[in-house]
Amino acid sequence: MLKDNNLERIYGNIVPKLGLDIFTAYPIDKRVGEISPQYTPTVKENDLLFAIALKDKTLGFVIPKSDKNNYYFEEVPFYYEDIPVLLLHYTDYPNKLEKRNFNTDFRQYKTPTSNWKDNYRKIQSKVTIDLENNIGEFKTRVILSGQYSTLTRSIYCSGPVDSTIDAKYLVPIWKISDNVEIKNIKPQHPMIYYPFKITITAEYIANELFTVENKQYVLKPGNWFKIIYSQGICDEPRFLDYYPDFVGSDSYSYMLEFKNPINIISTLDTVTITNKYGHFSFLIKQIGENKVLLNCNTNIRAKKISKDSIEFVKEINHAISLLEQKEIIFELVE
Repeated sequence: MLKDNNLERIYGNIVPKLGLDIFTAYPIDKRVGEISPQYTPTVKENDLLFAIALKDKTLGFVIPKSDKNNYYFEEVPFYYEDIPVLLLHYTDYPNKLEKRNFNTDFRQYKTPTSNWKDNYRKIQSKVTIDLENNIGEFKTRVILSGQYSTLTRSIYCSGPVDSTIDAKYLVPIWKISDNVEIKNIKPQHPMIYYPFKITITAEYIANELFTVENKQYVLKPGNWFKIIYSQGICDEPRFLDYYPDFVGSDSYSYMLEFKNPINIISTLDTVTITNKYGHFSFLIKQIGENKVLLNCNTNIRAKKISKDSIEFVKEINHAISLLEQKEIIFELVE
C-alpha cells in the first residue's frame, strides 16, 4: 500500500493546483470480474486509477505513470475499458474514526471505451526480393490506432510493455525469422488524445527468405502476419460465452517486387469468411511479370459470442491458423 499511498499523494497534490478535483478509482480487470457492492474485497490489492473531475462535470481517467506503463489521459488497455470503478474521495475519511458506508452508498463511474473503427493496425510494406542472394528488403509502414496503439506501440518506441496480455501483441513486425537485419526504425510521436494514433516506418532485411529446389523457389510468408487469435479454442469444447479482447481490424498488404520476371506455379489462394463474429480474407495475386501482392484482413466486430455460436469464432480462427502453412511457389521466366 505504500506505493499506492505515494501515488495518491503525488496526484492529490498536482491535480488540485489545476483547479480540478480528484477521486481515487479502483477497477477490477474485466478478464477476472466486475467490481460491485457485492464484490469489493480485493480493492487493497487492486490496481488503481485516478478520476479527474473536469469542468464540464464529467470524469476523465488517468492510469498513474510508472516504470511499467506510460499511458495518456483517458487511455486505458482493453481490460479496463467500459468497466465500473469504485470512486473514493478524501472527504470519505473526515478523520481516523469515521468513514463513509461504501455498501449503502456505492459511488461508481464507467471508464472510457473504444470502438471498432478506431481500433486498427495497418501494415503496408514493399518487399524487394533478390533471388540471387536470397534476401528480401522490407520497407514497411505500421499504423496503430486505439487499442493496437495502447498495447503495442511500446515495442516500437522502446517503452514498457504490458506483461499481462497475450505475448503475440509484443512481437514487432520485423520478427519474421531468426535471420533479420534491422536497418532503421522511425516511430513518429503518437497522438496524445484518443485514438492515440501512431505511425512507424521500418526498414529491415530478411536473409534466407526462401528455399530452392529444382529451380523452383518456395516462400513461406506465414510469419509476416501478427494476427492475435485464440489458438486453443479451435480444439477445445466451450462451456462459457466467448469475449475477444476488443473489436477492431488488423490488415496487411505486402507488395513483393522481383528483379527478374517470375511465374507463380502454386495455387493463388483467395479466402473470404464473413460471419456474426467477424470477417477474414486472404489474397495472393500476381501483378505484372515481377510483382506479387499479398493481402490479409481480419475484422472482429462482435464483443461477445455465445457458447452456442462458438463455431463462428472457430471458423475464423482456423483460417488464421492456416496462414502458417501458406506457400508461394514460383520460378524464373526464362
